[in-house]
Amino acid sequence: MPEEKDITGMGPTLFEIQKPRMMPDPLDNTKSIEEKKVSPYQPGKEARERTEQVRQDLAKSDIIMNEVYTEFNNRDLITAQNDMQRAFNTYQSYSSDDPDEAWRSNAIRPLTRNKVIQIASRITADVIYPHVFAQNVNDEEDKASANVMQDAMKWASEQSKYERTFMNAVISALVNPAVVLYEGFEKCQRIIKEIKEDGTWESKVVVDEDNSGYVNEIVPLDELYIADPYTADMQKQPYLARPKIIPYELAAEKYGNNDIFNDHVVAGVRTLLNREEGQFYDQFDDSLGERMVEEVIYYNRDRDLELIFINGILIDDPDQPIRRKDKRYPFAKNFYEPIKTEGNFFYGKSLVDKIAPDQDVIDTLYQMVIDGTYMQLMPAMGIFGAEDVDASVTIPGTVTSFSDPDTKMQSFTPANQISTGLSMLQKVESSATESSSDASQAGQSVTKEQTKFEIETLEENSRIILGMFGKMLKFLIEDFGALRVNTIQQHMTVGQMNQITNPDGRLKFQKLVMENQIEGGKKFTKKIEFEPNVQMEEGMSEEQRLEQSFGIMEEQGTTIKNGKLTSDKKIVKVVPSLFRNLRFKVQIGTDFQPMRSESSERRKNLALYDRLIQNPVIDPVAVTTDFLIEPNKPGDSDKYIRKEQPQDDIDGEVANMQKQIKGISGESAEI
Repeated sequence: MPEEKDITGMGPTLFEIQKPRMMPDPLDNTKSIEEKKVSPYQPGKEARERTEQVRQDLAKSDIIMNEVYTEFNNRDLITAQNDMQRAFNTYQSYSSDDPDEAWRSNAIRPLTRNKVIQIASRITADVIYPHVFAQNVNDEEDKASANVMQDAMKWASEQSKYERTFMNAVISALVNPAVVLYEGFEKCQRIIKEIKEDGTWESKVVVDEDNSGYVNEIVPLDELYIADPYTADMQKQPYLARPKIIPYELAAEKYGNNDIFNDHVVAGVRTLLNREEGQFYDQFDDSLGERMVEEVIYYNRDRDLELIFINGILIDDPDQPIRRKDKRYPFAKNFYEPIKTEGNFFYGKSLVDKIAPDQDVIDTLYQMVIDGTYMQLMPAMGIFGAEDVDASVTIPGTVTSFSDPDTKMQSFTPANQISTGLSMLQKVESSATESSSDASQAGQSVTKEQTKFEIETLEENSRIILGMFGKMLKFLIEDFGALRVNTIQQHMTVGQMNQITNPDGRLKFQKLVMENQIEGGKKFTKKIEFEPNVQMEEGMSEEQRLEQSFGIMEEQGTTIKNGKLTSDKKIVKVVPSLFRNLRFKVQIGTDFQPMRSESSERRKNLALYDRLIQNPVIDPVAVTTDFLIEPNKPGDSDKYIRKEQPQDDIDGEVANMQKQIKGISGESAEI
């Protein structure tokens, strides 16, 4: 491959990423690659001007990313992040090549990594999901719609593997200057070969289930170009851009229906604009190889733009507006602790960076203690006299005779100060613990048996220490949840046309099936159907509502048991157009509570049960369910609570059943 040269007259390449990537596939010869030539991609004036505008913005962002900041102790973002990740990964330097220094220890204490895993394990013991509140057009609370949205968010979270993203996000916030979450919806297609009964096959285009649907992922900080480092609010940034390297095959799945992509994008070839000539040139890029492309998605809130560049080629309309209906950036960001008191710096202080000074001292002391122990156990020796003696005389069991009677050996044993080093090491580790959490809260052994009061005190101290991070995490999940709510309203309520499954041409709407739901101590399966033809409950007569209730009962499989109507299913039907226009608010609890020990929670529940069960104004069934059965057997409370005896009076039984029928009708709400 000839040496790459700049032939555009514009200096650095347009969307340059300095990262090692996959080796090119020598068998991939689907597209010919020619270097140093005028590109066949020559768009109009608007596309050229928009490309130049984006190039200038990315050049500014590149300067921001490589700027040295006092907030990072006079380091740039990438250097600071690399230092933090090395500390988390317990990076150990190589031993010296100097024989006089090679014996010294270069061991390090994995204190930083242990603290990160310790806190992450406590916080991720229970995955934090956003909680949703809804209001209708009359600004009144709409609990039924909020419940549907909550279930829809849970379904989308399962589909997008949110639990895994949440765990990695917590670790990322503890290690890096910030954690950035992307939330969106992808539509990808792939070509498969469907095998027929006779053994032949035919190609067909299908939805790529692995790369389609709801997406939540962590964005590396070097893949997020910002406009202003001193604007902390992500949504107030004038523009954002996300450049990343992806395989050509994945790009084809995402943009295979785009004519500009199909006609001009070539793996490994960047298309660059020469400003003086106003002309585009193609240039091979070794960093991309022969099967990778660079995808740059550029967002601009002030101009309402969302533009996609592949290898420098704008495949969108130059005025393509932001695709999200809420017109927000699809990113949520936060960090472990703020750096500046004003709170206006985009990045923050990670736990790893916070305890880095203690980690440095600990490593130095640790190595000195090890070196001192070596010298105590195997001291250096000095020879006095004319005899030529080597180190073999120190081998155990060796008998050595000296011809010179004046030859003597003397060890150079240093003063025994190892205990002092160990004491100082313990003090420094205690200092690091004050900045994170106590070791006993991570299941690590302690030096003495702890009382119940001591354990509860440690839990309270841990809650206080983690309180700041808990609030930061709360803000992150709320911002992410607000994005996810809008994505659900935008995509889940829209019908899809599929001529294979819907030969009659009708739109197919989303149906969600939620298994193992628990409500009122009962387990059931909930089914949410988005159906545009559901009749409004307003204006319906009592007879119509009762008839519709019996229809839902039959669909739910409702049965009568001991004079009560029971069902292991719950059906909720939603009108997409109404649900799409509702306003939702996402909120996490007012305070973050780190995980308490199981024994502590059990004692608290038993204490509450013992006091409440004796109070005559308290419902004993509710107390027994919430504080005795549910904590140990969730969803099985109905099995243990004694059932009421059926009514002997037939008229009373009929009245009771009619009342329950209306209740089920209300439970299977139409929104």
